[in-house]
Amino acid sequence: MADRIELLKGEISKNPNYVDLHADLGHCYLEQARTSWQRAIEQFRNSAEINPSLGKVRVALDVAEETYQNISQALSRISEKG
Repeated sequence: MADRIELLKGEISKNPNYVDLHADLGHCYLEQARTSWQRAIEQFRNSAEINPSLGKVRVALDVAEETYQNISQALSRISEKG
């Protein structure tokens, strides 16, 4: 994904008014965020497994999982329209 982002940024610098390039870059950033969010959730799960009594980790995990669902739904809706 990072290579694709760099490619798109380069193309945008050459063609700043090409709408599809900007839209593709936006989609890439959202996909990158979704992937990062998945990694964060894995780490919160690891924390909760190591010490289940930490309430703040459980709250963080719940919020992260709910937000991840919203991010995934947004990406699906954007992909459908694209």
